[in-house]
Amino acid sequence: MKTKKMCYILQEVYKMKKCIKQFNLGYNTNKEVMNMGRTIRRTQKTENGLIVKLAHYKGEWVAEITGTDPKYKFARTFLDPIEEDWSASGETGWSYYKLENGKIYQVNEPYGGRYFIEADGCDWYDIEETEVLARWEVA
Repeated sequence: MKTKKMCYILQEVYKMKKCIKQFNLGYNTNKEVMNMGRTIRRTQKTENGLIVKLAHYKGEWVAEITGTDPKYKFARTFLDPIEEDWSASGETGWSYYKLENGKIYQVNEPYGGRYFIEADGCDWYDIEETEVLARWEVA
């Protein structure tokens, strides 16, 4: 069972990691993530977030994390792509998703696995599942 002090420490660690990410000092930068077989790319900034694209291989999705769930671990709201730029056969191409700043998303790529990201300002950052759980336990 987590104590208030442990929750506070986790929050402070998260803040420090976030600062490091923002100044690109080498913690989970997008360049490192690109080398792990992921296809997610930032395409443009919006007023309150950004648009990313994922390679379409039948089975990619993006879901906003909205809390915890006893059965699936996380409560999620699946996003519909705002645009689909697919081949004539529909088997390859790109799916575009709009992400809002400060929200956490789970991404599924058939060849890159599942992972969590947070939209923050003009880019997205990879975050660990334990950080996502810690945020919802504190809230």
